[in-house]
Amino acid sequence: MTILEKNTEIFLVKSKLERLVGKEMKVLILPKKQAYKELLKREPKIEDVVKTVCDYFHVEPEKVLTKSRKREFAQCRQISMYVLNTKTRMSLKNIGEYFGGRDHTTVIHSTQTVRDLMDVDEEYKKNVQTIMQKFL
Repeated sequence: MTILEKNTEIFLVKSKLERLVGKEMKVLILPKKQAYKELLKREPKIEDVVKTVCDYFHVEPEKVLTKSRKREFAQCRQISMYVLNTKTRMSLKNIGEYFGGRDHTTVIHSTQTVRDLMDVDEEYKKNVQTIMQKFL
């Protein structure tokens, strides 16, 4: 496939998306290496996520990495795992390992717990959304 064919294909997809969404969209064509670097730049670092969540709830980040089940630590840990699971391409295993060697199923459980609480508790949902906004 030539560059012209690729560009034509991209703009056909763009126009179909615009019709679906109902508004004009911008397309930025970057070389593959540069596009990948841009993606990595936008992806939050694990330490930044933990610090942001802990700052929001006034908890020391070191406490979140312990095995403690105290509510305030567990809540920060779960929300941090939720943010990392939804906003990064990190594996569940790597997320769990960062949080004191936890299993990937703990990350799945934490993510589901946050989703469930957001469904029933408006204040909790507002807190999580405020934190998520910081990583757009």
